[in-house]
Amino acid sequence: MLTNHPADNEEEGLSPQQYAEAVSRMSLEGSSTSIYSGTNYLTLAQYLKNAGDSSEVNVWHPDSTNPADSQHVLLYDFSCGQRSLVSTFDDPTDFKWVKRTRRRASPGSLIFIRGFSTPTWISTVGSECYVDPEFFRAHLDFLSYTDSFSAPAIPSSAKAFRLRVTSLGLVANPKDVQANWTWNSESMTSYYHKVKQGLGFPIGDSIVRKFSLFGQGRFAVEQDISVSLAWISDEKWTGKLKPPIRRRLLLTPYSHQISSAVTDATTAAHDDVWGQTTRFIPFQYSRSLPAGMATEPDPFYSVLDLFEFSASSERQFLNMLSSQIKTQMQAASPPENATLAVLQTIAVSLQEHIERLKQNIMTLKDRGGPQWPRPVDICVLDNAINSTLRDFESLLDDAVSLSGYCKDAMSIVMDLASIEDSKRSTQLARSVLVFTITTIFFLPLSFIAALFSMNMDQFGAGSFDLRVWFLIALPFLVIVLSTIFLLSSPQSLRDRLTRMLDRYPRDKSFPIRLLRRHATPAPA
Repeated sequence: MLTNHPADNEEEGLSPQQYAEAVSRMSLEGSSTSIYSGTNYLTLAQYLKNAGDSSEVNVWHPDSTNPADSQHVLLYDFSCGQRSLVSTFDDPTDFKWVKRTRRRASPGSLIFIRGFSTPTWISTVGSECYVDPEFFRAHLDFLSYTDSFSAPAIPSSAKAFRLRVTSLGLVANPKDVQANWTWNSESMTSYYHKVKQGLGFPIGDSIVRKFSLFGQGRFAVEQDISVSLAWISDEKWTGKLKPPIRRRLLLTPYSHQISSAVTDATTAAHDDVWGQTTRFIPFQYSRSLPAGMATEPDPFYSVLDLFEFSASSERQFLNMLSSQIKTQMQAASPPENATLAVLQTIAVSLQEHIERLKQNIMTLKDRGGPQWPRPVDICVLDNAINSTLRDFESLLDDAVSLSGYCKDAMSIVMDLASIEDSKRSTQLARSVLVFTITTIFFLPLSFIAALFSMNMDQFGAGSFDLRVWFLIALPFLVIVLSTIFLLSSPQSLRDRLTRMLDRYPRDKSFPIRLLRRHATPAPA
């Protein structure tokens, strides 16, 4: 969120308590009194009321050589067009004091809120920076138990945009991935339930949007970076840099266990289980921007660093999915169920990323949205934005192509599975045919043998010679086989009878001519 500062004689804004009460009043607006119901804010209003939650004292401190890495909020101050880190802290009261003492001396501030935030922090940042509650509601949408289907919003009403960041990882035992799919669904449900309850969830811990398991032990953790613009005065845009407040997320619910080896650039290249991480974005902000460009009078340009990071993350994610599809297709004898399950997971992920990329492209074309200011001279900045736009358009094209490739691969796998089923059905039919033929021969013979094994002396027939058995058995067997053959193919029998009847002329007057011939007297 970009913030502009009020004049010296401007009164102080809302207090955190007043901000929470304002959100609560907004949530109570119903359809009977307003054209726009406040039902969307019921969950946020209820969450802000829990300012005394015990989880606020449960702060996560990861293992790191940098003491500031454990801080929840980072505040950047922009003085004389330069970027300088002011402080990092965990106490909302300290943040409030720093903002009030520095707001008149600095043209703008950049605030990173890292990971999960408490109601007190949200109310403090919202009241100090005049943040629209819609920003927090959209970012904390996982807290809602009901869906009002209000997201994504129409472009003209969007006050914030979100960037998807994907982190890739590798499990220790790839053979357990198939069994872990059930665990994945259950664990994510439990994770979101824990976040909604807020009990024991540490400040600064990760907010995971999606966790996906693929083949060969590969998995992906997806998170969001939300960006919004906020004004704390009615002054017009002065051309000075006013960087945004960005909600920054960590890695996974267990990032403090699996990423503790990453302490500096030397060890990260060898020991990190992640391809890339958003952990150090607040500390390395704007390093990829050209020298002097970070102070250009365009607020949207200051967030291009995040777009580039998101694009790099998306490229890595698409490359991994492409490799997964090729691996599944090139397997010699893949288990069809596992292969199809992996491809279905890839197809769903691709569709979600395609929709997100379309939204990001629209944001780039609109330069943040209708509420973002436009500088007068934008030629140089347009070149940078157009370059980023081309990157996202290329990612969208690749994602669409990869989605089609994945669907084709799913069709091929299903066709191969159908062919295998047909082969197994054919083999089973052959086995049944052999058994049927054996039964056809031995069942009549068994019947005749059982008949002749009876004591015929009691019937007064005397004893029979063995030749009599053959004389009766062979004709009986021929009759049985002929009957079975005719009954097994009634269509063939009907065709034979039809051909036999077709040999004779079908003349309906034939009986009449025959009667006349017998009735006509012979000539004298």
